Amino acid sequence: MARDQRRGKVEEKKPRLQVTTDGQLTSEQMAKFPFHLPRIVIWALPDAEIIIQSHGWFRVLSRGKERGQRAADWLKENFGKEVREGEVFCGLVVRQMSFGSFLRLTADGWEGLLHRSFYPEEPFAIGDTVNVQVTEVDRMGRTKLKAV
Repeated sequence: MARDQRRGKVEEKKPRLQVTTDGQLTSEQMAKFPFHLPRIVIWALPDAEIIIQSHGWFRVLSRGKERGQRAADWLKENFGKEVREGEVFCGLVVRQMSFGSFLRLTADGWEGLLHRSFYPEEPFAIGDTVNVQVTEVDRMGRTKLKAV
């Protein structure tokens, strides 16, 4: 019996991650990846974990089929995509701050800032996807975004 249970507190357990989606990336997407993939790469997203093998097969583990499918769609759309001014992305909200939100733009981890003044009309939460346009990429690689 857990210590918290003896004191009358019951911990609420989160559902375990389950395999929800399997798929394969195209050879063009694999060729654009910025570094040589080791045998297996794992990305932890807010709603899911994505496991990618060096030959392009991937598996999504999530807490629900809908979340897993959303993560798989995001991976297929953004894997190996270059970040340039004017480009439009379907960004994944990964952090929220008082001044704005950070969105992951590509599957290889490129993030950008969507300032509060450029928020869309509907509020969003961590794990949501937002269509954004890159407005600036500075010399240090910091990326500014606006909602489209």
